[in-house]
Amino acid sequence: MFSAPDVFLKAKIKLNILGAVLFAFKIGYLANMYFGMQLKEIIFLGIYFLQQAMAVAIQEILCADRTATRRLADASRSA
Repeated sequence: MFSAPDVFLKAKIKLNILGAVLFAFKIGYLANMYFGMQLKEIIFLGIYFLQQAMAVAIQEILCADRTATRRLADASRSA
């Protein structure tokens, strides 16, 4: 069972990744329309944005893990 912060974090990560994918499609469309980029170049651009979103998601997971570890340590000290 997940706690509320875990569910919120999972939803936030999914939205970040979905936003990166949609942004990549938007940039790819504009790049094709204005600069005549080919599909292969647009796919590489999309992969780049997806990698950036995954990096942000990993940072958020690590930050949440440190916060949870800190809370657990504080709770064990006060008990």
